[in-house]
Amino acid sequence: MRRPEGLVPLLTCLSFVLTVHPQRVAAQVAVSFSGIAAQPRLTVELGGTRERIGGIWAGGAVVIASRVVTLSFRALSGRMEPIDNTTALNRDGGEMGGSLRLSPLTWIGIDAGYTVRAFNSSAGYQEWRIPHVGATISGTLGHRALRAYLSGAYLPSVKVSGLDTPDLGIAAEAALTAEPHGAPLYFKISYRLERYDFPTRTISRLEQYDQVTVSLGLRLGTR
Repeated sequence: MRRPEGLVPLLTCLSFVLTVHPQRVAAQVAVSFSGIAAQPRLTVELGGTRERIGGIWAGGAVVIASRVVTLSFRALSGRMEPIDNTTALNRDGGEMGGSLRLSPLTWIGIDAGYTVRAFNSSAGYQEWRIPHVGATISGTLGHRALRAYLSGAYLPSVKVSGLDTPDLGIAAEAALTAEPHGAPLYFKISYRLERYDFPTRTISRLEQYDQVTVSLGLRLGTR
């Protein structure tokens, strides 16, 4: 995958946070490391035809969080194959991305981030560059060890190699985390859906990407 230039501002912010008053930062933040297993699926509707591919990706994530600011970085890769005997090609795929969340209140966050997603098949290499802005709301589910999250995002100025810029890009995500009190381990399961409507020329094109993700992580520090 090529260099994710859109992540540079997020990496710069992380570097600043870690180099200015490092002792104070260390006392106020929690750092989490997690392993990720994901099941991505891509559906392409082109005119009257539909292609669907899916597979298993694996990777990891790092999250640096205080009470107000959360920085997260992730990377995943794997193999994808046709679903339901469609004519789609086998391909390798992967993504890496980062996000920044500002949480003025414990139950709401304002999100911004950037993802680079790429696919490589016998037909060639395709890269998606996906900025996002959105919001997340969260709350406990009867016990403080269980917390649910709902997110929505607008995906402006998405760039796709070999295709026009989509007229519309939107995303939604639901997640559930379980973190036993006093234990450094946590579990997370999430479902994400993205939709892209492309400009109509001779035929219409719509692409939908969805992904189920399971994470097991270790959290160090408190916030």
